[in-house]
Amino acid sequence: MTNNGLRKDARMLRLTAARPGARGATQATTSMVRFARPAGSLLVLATTCVLAVAMRSAAAERDGCGEQSQAHGSLCVCADDATCIGPSCATRHSRGKMLQAFNTRCTDCSCSSAHSPAENEEIAKRYATYAGAVAAGLPARPTCPAGAPPPRACTVCSLGAPPWQPSSLAENLDDFVSSIYLKRPGNGNAGGGSLFQYYALYSMIKALRPKHIIESGAFKGVGTWFLRQAAGPNVQLVVVSPENPSIYRDPAGRYFTGKDFQDFAKIDWCSVLDPAETLLFIDDHQSGVRRMQEAHARGFRHMAFDDNYIPGLGDNLAGKKVCSSEAHKLMGAPYREQDNFDNSAGRALTPTDYLERQARFNAVVDVYAEFPPAWDGINRFKIPDDKYKALTLPPILSAAQTDTFAVRHGLDTPFESSKYTHISYVGIKPNPSSKC
Repeated sequence: MTNNGLRKDARMLRLTAARPGARGATQATTSMVRFARPAGSLLVLATTCVLAVAMRSAAAERDGCGEQSQAHGSLCVCADDATCIGPSCATRHSRGKMLQAFNTRCTDCSCSSAHSPAENEEIAKRYATYAGAVAAGLPARPTCPAGAPPPRACTVCSLGAPPWQPSSLAENLDDFVSSIYLKRPGNGNAGGGSLFQYYALYSMIKALRPKHIIESGAFKGVGTWFLRQAAGPNVQLVVVSPENPSIYRDPAGRYFTGKDFQDFAKIDWCSVLDPAETLLFIDDHQSGVRRMQEAHARGFRHMAFDDNYIPGLGDNLAGKKVCSSEAHKLMGAPYREQDNFDNSAGRALTPTDYLERQARFNAVVDVYAEFPPAWDGINRFKIPDDKYKALTLPPILSAAQTDTFAVRHGLDTPFESSKYTHISYVGIKPNPSSKC
C-alpha cells in the first residue's frame, strides 16, 4: 500500500472513445465523463465525455493494461467504475456509478472541476511523483477483485507508513504491561479503554515524541494517566472533555473540562501550544472526518483515533469507514453520516455523498495506519470471525504466545480483546495557511 497517499491525491482518468469496430468493444453512444491528465505542472482539462460498454479483458491484456483495466482505443480504462491513474487502476467505486476523477465532480452527463487552479497544479505535481514511484518499481495499492471474501489488503485500508516499527511491537509489549499497564488506576476502567488501546498510544508517543498531547474526550481520566506514563514529565498534557474526570487528574495538565469546557474546534490553540508538535488524541465520538478537517485547518500534523468503527457500527464517521469502500461491501453496510454535534447520526448518504466524504478525507490525510490488536479474541460487536479477521490486521502475538503472555501477567484475554476498536494513527498534511 506504499504511496497510496500520493495515489489518492492524484486520481486522474484517461478516457477516449471506443474505436469503431474494435474487438470486444461497443461503439460509445453518449457523452458523459470528462477526463484530466497532467501536462508539466498544469492540469489540462478536456471536455470530451464518453460512455463505453462491453469491453473485454482479453483486449486489456493485449494492450498491457492492469488487471482491472481494459483496452479502450490506445489507452486503458478501469472497469466497473474504478479510478484510473495513468494505465493502472486504483480504488474501485460502487458498481453502476459513473467514473469520477479526484479533480472532477460528475453529475448525470456533465462534469465540473472540483478544485481551484492552484489545487489542480498541486495534484499534477503529486501525480508526477506517484508516476515516478511506480516507474521505480515501488508497490501501489493491490487490486481488489470482485467476490467474497476480498483479501485483507483490500478491507484494511492503509496509507503511508505508521510511526511505529511493527517488528518491535511484540518485544516492547511485555515491558509495557509489567511496568505500566498492571499499575493503572481505575480497577478495570469499565466503559473506558483496555490494553490494546493504551499500548497503541504508548507506541505512537514513543515513536513521535510530541512536545504536547491533547486528549479530546477523557471520560474518567484513566487514559490521561497512560498518556502521562508514555510521555514523561516534560510533555504538556491538555484535556478537553465535557465533564471533570473522576479517577485521575494530571497535576501538571491543563484542563478544558466541566464549567471550563470548550469543544476542540472552539479553542484558540495558537495561544496554548504548537499544533505541529502535538499529538491530538480523539476519543470524543464525533465525526472523525470532521475532526481531521478541523485539525488540518489549525495546523495539527498527528492524530490518534480510538473509536475507529467498522462500517455499520459505532457512532461516528470514522476513518475506517471512509478510507476505503471495500469494508462497507464486506459488511453489507449502507453509507451513513454520523456526527453527534450536528444531530445527523445515522443519516443515510447517497454514493455521491459518500464519495464527497472520501474526498474530504483524501484532501487532508497523508498517513492512515491502524494499530494491530495484541492478540486474536472475541470482538466487541460479535461480528462473525471470518469477517472480523478480514477487517483487522494480524495480531501482534500468536495464539500460543498469547496463552503464555496472559498467564505470566494474569490478564483476562477476552475482556481486553472485546474493547478493541481499530485504534488508528492519522498523519495530517501540512497546511501553510494555518494561523499558528
